[in-house]
Amino acid sequence: MKRILFCIVLCFVYLSAYATGQESDVIYYRGQQWWLLARPADADSSLSAALYKNLPADRCQSTANWGGYVGYWSVRGGILVLDSIMVGLVKDGECVDTTLPDSFIQQVFKAYEDKGVVMARWYSGTLRLARGKMIRYAHEGWNRNYENEMELTVHSGGIVDSVEYHNRIVCEGFDLEGHSMQNLKDWDTLQLGFLPIAKQYPQLNGKERIRFMVSDFSVDTLGNLTDIAKVVCHAQLDEKLEQQLALEFKRYLMSIHPWKVYYINGQYCVTQLLWCFPVRLIPKS
Repeated sequence: MKRILFCIVLCFVYLSAYATGQESDVIYYRGQQWWLLARPADADSSLSAALYKNLPADRCQSTANWGGYVGYWSVRGGILVLDSIMVGLVKDGECVDTTLPDSFIQQVFKAYEDKGVVMARWYSGTLRLARGKMIRYAHEGWNRNYENEMELTVHSGGIVDSVEYHNRIVCEGFDLEGHSMQNLKDWDTLQLGFLPIAKQYPQLNGKERIRFMVSDFSVDTLGNLTDIAKVVCHAQLDEKLEQQLALEFKRYLMSIHPWKVYYINGQYCVTQLLWCFPVRLIPKS
């Protein structure tokens, strides 16, 4: 069971590694325009099916916008409202942004339309709004952060709470998130630095690589990892040996200084909440 769960988690990590950052919807709230890091129209399966059935089949789609549309929203009288939908249509060989007619929205969302206004009564959950400079980016969905963010708690389309955050980079340092040359260099540095520790264990002789699942980091404002709640080693070895290797890897990670630290939505954190880290034990030829 332990290995099955590891394979499932590994599959999710693998898929997310190849996911793409998604284009945001747009929302007007308190007199300001924000990026809406969500697709509220996709939250209800039957409503979403009707939407995609009626969207122009020849609309422009891409890996950054699988649905091929952008929703424009606002909050009126404390209610989340869908104002319009924009798609890209090919004209003269180019993709041209085109706002669909009001009749389209009123037809698809007729169950939620009242006097020409579509109120998002189908939606309950938390919406994340963003403005300003992007300070963190991961190539996956809306997994990114901006200087100014706001979380709206929504119940049946009504805004019941809102919390605003001011995010920033607290400390520059070791960073494993991203695909820049520096990120790749940090990955290589981390891997090479663990090899002398791994060589102390003859049981690893002949193994090409081992993997660690690492999650739940605590960090201070100076870039020190103060704790790592969970480190699991997967090397097809004796369980006690895997536990010892996990402890060694935890100590090693905590010895690195400084890490890049963010203050994001009220918390100090490093880039990722979960790492699946393969350590190559035999250098590439």
